[in-house]
Amino acid sequence: MSDAIPAQRGLTLIEILVALALMALLSVISWRALDMTDRSVQILQTRIQDTQSLARVLGQVEHDLKRHVGVLWRSPVLSIVRTRENGARQLVEWRQDGSRLLRAVSDPSYSLPMPELNRYEVVLEDIASFSLREWGAEQQWVSPTETLDSDASETGLKGFEVSVVRIGNGAPAVFRKVVLLP
Repeated sequence: MSDAIPAQRGLTLIEILVALALMALLSVISWRALDMTDRSVQILQTRIQDTQSLARVLGQVEHDLKRHVGVLWRSPVLSIVRTRENGARQLVEWRQDGSRLLRAVSDPSYSLPMPELNRYEVVLEDIASFSLREWGAEQQWVSPTETLDSDASETGLKGFEVSVVRIGNGAPAVFRKVVLLP
């Protein structure tokens, strides 16, 4: 009889433990990658919603200013009397309250005095400032100091610039909307 050792079949305990350790390491790395991806998606969705709300606010300010028949700026309050499609007039007020931008609208009216403003609604959060400038006959941006007439051609008023400064993680971000008048 021969004293030969039979050939080894299967894996040793050490090899199985090494394989299990490698699989555990891969699963931890995969879990962290999935977690990081999920957090990135959440951050991206938050930024998209923030950008969309900012675009809606600037679009609404543009709509209000393009239909104005009178504008009064008393920092940080912008009061606009605008016309509606049916010819009625409506008072719209934009106001900065701390780090929030608020908007209130009155009911439409065909006569004076204008109705009282309805409840203010928060339209944007985390703002540092809200400001308005006008482009006038001097061909430069100036801060409006008094009520603007409805006839822009007589005053030489060509447009408005609305600025919103947002408070962010880094430096404050300035967003501007230039509204050219018809």
